[in-house]
Amino acid sequence: MSAGSLVIQKYRNTASDLVVRFCLISCSSQTMAAVGMLLLATLSLYALSAVCETTSVSVEIHTDSVLHTIDDRSPQLKTLARAFSPCILRIGGTDADGVTFTPSLQAPNVSNSVLTGHVWDEINNFTKDVGWDLIFGLSVLQRKDGHWDPSNADQLLDYTSQKGHDIYGFELGNEPINLPDHYNTSISGAQLGRDFLTFHDNLRKRPYFKDTLILGPDIFHIEKGISFMRDFLTSGGALSVDAITFHHCFGNGKEGRLADFTDPVFMDRLKVALDTVCNATSDAPAGTPLWLGETGSFFDHGVMNMTNTYVDGFLWLDKLGLSAQSGITKVIRQDFSGPGWANLTSTIRRR
Repeated sequence: MSAGSLVIQKYRNTASDLVVRFCLISCSSQTMAAVGMLLLATLSLYALSAVCETTSVSVEIHTDSVLHTIDDRSPQLKTLARAFSPCILRIGGTDADGVTFTPSLQAPNVSNSVLTGHVWDEINNFTKDVGWDLIFGLSVLQRKDGHWDPSNADQLLDYTSQKGHDIYGFELGNEPINLPDHYNTSISGAQLGRDFLTFHDNLRKRPYFKDTLILGPDIFHIEKGISFMRDFLTSGGALSVDAITFHHCFGNGKEGRLADFTDPVFMDRLKVALDTVCNATSDAPAGTPLWLGETGSFFDHGVMNMTNTYVDGFLWLDKLGLSAQSGITKVIRQDFSGPGWANLTSTIRRR
């Protein structure tokens, strides 16, 4: 391959399977590009088969766009979604903390801040039909006297059980250390741990949800949230969650460069984050799973014309390999549908 060189590094996953890490160093001809694409596809399949016993990959839709992307009447969207099955759909994100459930409003598209019973039915009908499991993020900003107020969540739980919808998991809040940036408020790690304990007790008293997972705390920038995570776990979080979740992106999409996608030093930022989260969660009960609960290459909708193209495969495949090596059991990719970084590059609109 005189037009370029491909460096392949192999190392052994601690769970026993071989995973592959690779980086395209240079590629200047169409021939090399074609060979590289074929090799990437082959290695992608190999690496996915290597990590599948320990790490599963799922997708996300942001709460603010769910009214426009989930349509249980769309045969095209269902066909595309079934290709991902088995899969978990996580509905969450920044706007999840601003959503209120209202079972009585039946008309769809009332407001992106209101989840109606009609839309909730539509979401659940869609996931059931395509063979997906559903994770939904509840608002942690439903509060009273400084504590989480479960009354609105109770309405959603009552409605869900009455309708017979099967929920794989619930989250409570999203990226809590970033709340001041988005909602001009803050919740300490210790208080969030107590809030999760309230949610745990509230959910577990309902036999219908005995198998539904509680997931959290969805910390982004774990290097800034080590003490927050520890306070959360020691104040009730460790007794409440079935899996510990954290988020990761390599950087801001407005600052991403093409060279970043094939730079091993840049890729190793994830290794630092994984080591940090393992250290920060040392107070959790032994065996508590770690999930990469929201991830992509770059946040803020990715890097234009890069994160939704072939070159993003290098960062993504490396992320799968490192996650499996670090014992991460679930990886939820951002997004299933939407601009910039999505698995589907355009929204299938309602008829």
